[in-house]
Amino acid sequence: MSVQDCPEVLRFSLQILATSSKFFHALFYSKFSESSQQEIKLVDVKHLEFVDFLNLIYPTHKCIDEDNVEHLLKLADRLEAPSVLEKCEEYLISSNEVHKVMKLKYAEIYKLSRLQDKCLNTITSRQDIVTLSKHEDYKSLGDCTYNVLLQKMIELNC
Repeated sequence: MSVQDCPEVLRFSLQILATSSKFFHALFYSKFSESSQQEIKLVDVKHLEFVDFLNLIYPTHKCIDEDNVEHLLKLADRLEAPSVLEKCEEYLISSNEVHKVMKLKYAEIYKLSRLQDKCLNTITSRQDIVTLSKHEDYKSLGDCTYNVLLQKMIELNC
């Protein structure tokens, strides 16, 4: 398999990829033309980002961190790899390095309900919401998250 910005071909177990990703399972075991090809090219996937993804599927000691969590979430969603999404969610729940606004954004985009609940449970005052609203990425939150924050603000006023 080859990915963008990498001159070499990556080799790995099709079975491991297929059991970890619905995308790869369909690609390798369905009637797609790619299933019979010797080499498959992944478009719009960067080499190092894909290596990070593989490190979460294979038993390695590579960790999720604030630098790779976003592209791991994107790849996990795109390649339909629920175990990678779950590992990213666990990291985000336990991390103090990723800002709460970004956690809420990821929770909405990737439907990470446990992460959203954990973030909302840490909001204990209106001032917490005001502080969130000053973050540079606050305006990029979706309507669903704004509605949940509004509901939280209403609850805090009661």
